[in-house]
Amino acid sequence: MELAAWLVVAAWLTGLSLAVLAVARQVAVLQLHASTPSTSGYFDVHSDGPAVGSPVPDSLRAASWYPGGDFVVMILSATCGPCREVVDELCRSGGPDLPVHSFVAGRAEMAEPLLDQLAAELAGHAHGEPEASDVTQAFGVQSSPFALLVSDDIVADKRYVRAASDVLELASADDRPGKATGPTLKEASR
Repeated sequence: MELAAWLVVAAWLTGLSLAVLAVARQVAVLQLHASTPSTSGYFDVHSDGPAVGSPVPDSLRAASWYPGGDFVVMILSATCGPCREVVDELCRSGGPDLPVHSFVAGRAEMAEPLLDQLAAELAGHAHGEPEASDVTQAFGVQSSPFALLVSDDIVADKRYVRAASDVLELASADDRPGKATGPTLKEASR
């Protein structure tokens, strides 16, 4: 019986060690990814998403949700804590005057609460999968929360969203025509 107990303990410790190693490896990969310089120094708003002044991809203009005119596209992730905070703050503020089309990427059961909140409190247009992945890929956005101002089928501005004020400023008339604004991803995460 003693030998069996020792074997169980040894198996448990081996499994725990492997789990710790897997987590350590993942942390190292994430640190490497976050510190990888782009052509402009660090991964920043200028290299994330479409170029300001570029046309909205044809695949998106043909989508049933696409309204044309002036509107904001907000890209969120169902598992993103800062995304939830921004949505809460934006809902408390009443949102911008322009229509906001929010896209929440992730599994439906994780995205539903955020989608429901956006639809109810902002009277906005909330979209889950597969539209969220389609929009994220078509615009080439790699981080969230992220927002773009679209004006007459052109990307007029873009930025990382760290607070509701970022979306409100993006949608304000004073900010048009815009250009990519905001901190680098490294500065924004400080």
